[in-house]
Amino acid sequence: MRAKALTPFIPYIAVSVLHVVLLLMHHPLGGYQTKQLLMAALALAAVWATASIRPWPRPAMILLLAGLIASWIGDGAGLLFPGLPTLPMMILFFGIAHLAYIALFWRSPGIVAVRRVPRWALVYIGWWVVTLAIVGPTPADCWCRSPSTASCSAGRRRFRRVSGRWWRSAVRPS
Repeated sequence: MRAKALTPFIPYIAVSVLHVVLLLMHHPLGGYQTKQLLMAALALAAVWATASIRPWPRPAMILLLAGLIASWIGDGAGLLFPGLPTLPMMILFFGIAHLAYIALFWRSPGIVAVRRVPRWALVYIGWWVVTLAIVGPTPADCWCRSPSTASCSAGRRRFRRVSGRWWRSAVRPS
């Protein structure tokens, strides 16, 4: 019974193993070529695994497939949008994927969710602001085209300096 439930995931497992092996061997096909197959294989597994469910969970599958497609586009942002900076495009599409997953898990039948966002979740807004303040001098740093860009390097140096100070103070023996 359990082996039959895993059958739809065999293509995904095979592509994952192939991707990791090719990366370890430093093979030219171990980059975008196999990475682009991962989300497609996972989408195939999701549709195949739910094909026999009646009634078919159409709204949940639309959200799941939307998330997987957005993740696939995020993984291939460098190939799909060659004229645009890769990192912002990746962040955009991974953000869209996360919104689809949040909607899926929040409203799908059988998943109990809290109706209101708890107040302690506001901590994440502060965390986000602090992270942006540490990582780069300006939000424009996200648009750096290469790691050698001067402002990107300055942002990384600042992050290392601030995080190093915090780490040393956090682990200092009492």
